[in-house]
Amino acid sequence: MRKRFAIISLLFAFFICVSATPTHTQTQGEVEISVSVWNKDLELMQRLSPDSFEIYEGKQRLPVVAVTQNNGPMTIGVVVDLSASMGLVGDYQGYSDRKKYPSWMPSISNSLRTFVESGDLTTEYFIVTSGDESQLALPHTMDHYVVDSYLRDLAATKTSGRKGMMDGLERAFGEMAIAKHGRKVLIVVSDTIDSDLRSAKREQLRDLSRTTQIPIYVIFAPSMDSGIKPNAQNVALISSFTDEGGIFIRTDSPIMVTKAFEFLAKEFKSHHSIRFRADKSPQAPKWRDLKVTINTASIKPTPGGKVSTRAPKKFYL
Repeated sequence: MRKRFAIISLLFAFFICVSATPTHTQTQGEVEISVSVWNKDLELMQRLSPDSFEIYEGKQRLPVVAVTQNNGPMTIGVVVDLSASMGLVGDYQGYSDRKKYPSWMPSISNSLRTFVESGDLTTEYFIVTSGDESQLALPHTMDHYVVDSYLRDLAATKTSGRKGMMDGLERAFGEMAIAKHGRKVLIVVSDTIDSDLRSAKREQLRDLSRTTQIPIYVIFAPSMDSGIKPNAQNVALISSFTDEGGIFIRTDSPIMVTKAFEFLAKEFKSHHSIRFRADKSPQAPKWRDLKVTINTASIKPTPGGKVSTRAPKKFYL
């Protein structure tokens, strides 16, 4: 009986000690981000370690927990603008062959087909189109033959109606909730973000981008009636998306659309997933500044000399 009591007492004391021991989850949280790393020749860097990265919130350096090369399965959602202005190829920088390229659609179709063909076979795709209404034009699939078949038809699609990219993005975020893979990105192809620029909708999309941490890659194809630059409201919205690690690519001709998708194919293969720890906000989670740099001393030798990174500029915790 005494022996049994002693064992129970030891177990109880052990339970008390374990329960009272603070863990990092009480005051700290782990955040995961995707970072692209390139050398000066635009070759992707591989097999980087936690020592390769330095992460800061302001002047405070944050501890890196783990780094993995994130080139495995992913879900890619594509939002394609089918409004009337997408049938008017821009006439900038000397590009004026309107007979050969009367619409952006053939170039978007061909570029996307090449992009899908170069990707991993396990990648899941879905496509949302926007115009007078947004719709799920291609449901979630990992069958690349099905994707290619849809994209062939997209080349001949006639553009019409008003701009509705906000609705298209909202629909795409909703579709991401049933994505098969944890790694997710959105690609937007449009000549602007929206025509009515509803401020409430913009704020809602910003919140979705922040809380889901899904990067948005915008391929901006200016048309004859959209002007050379996006307006101030769109710039503010785009900047909030690039804070998540996405990018805004301007294309001045259908040929440049192809180059943009070739760049994205490389970009996604260069992703590293980084987990780091940071103090939790005392009250509700908030949007916080982030800076990611490469510790070049840890890379021996450094291929190609200078190393560049693309990473989120903010994190949510």
